[in-house]
Amino acid sequence: MVDAASRYLSQSHDILDSGYNLRILIYNGDADTACSMFEAEWMIESFARVNKMVVPSQRGPWMYGQQIAGYTKRFQTANMTIDLMTVKGAGHFVPTDRPGPALQMISNFFAGHSNYNNPVPFDLTRQPLLAQFTVSTVEFLCICL
Repeated sequence: MVDAASRYLSQSHDILDSGYNLRILIYNGDADTACSMFEAEWMIESFARVNKMVVPSQRGPWMYGQQIAGYTKRFQTANMTIDLMTVKGAGHFVPTDRPGPALQMISNFFAGHSNYNNPVPFDLTRQPLLAQFTVSTVEFLCICL
């Protein structure tokens, strides 16, 4: 019986050898106790070593506004780029724990930017709840026996 790791490695080689231009984003919250950022880095570094990927940029900070939002490290081949990122202060559910930095990271990835410091083109300032979503009256019915 073939274990999951062997299946993954054979499929990853098929993907690498496909010739498709691929961009991959792998991210972890630095406070995640379920999926450690160190485990992700060890896995990707091992994958990169086996597949002779180069590391054009060592681990460095990425910014959300004027604050360090986390750290990023890039791995590349001729047709594949893997961005390994951390998000400071986030646990397992990064978009819930750090919505602003998560939105910026994911928006930059989907926009094809290699610079994750680019601010998002959205206003993230909290706004009052719209009238149609507010509860105007609350009624309680209590039946005591």
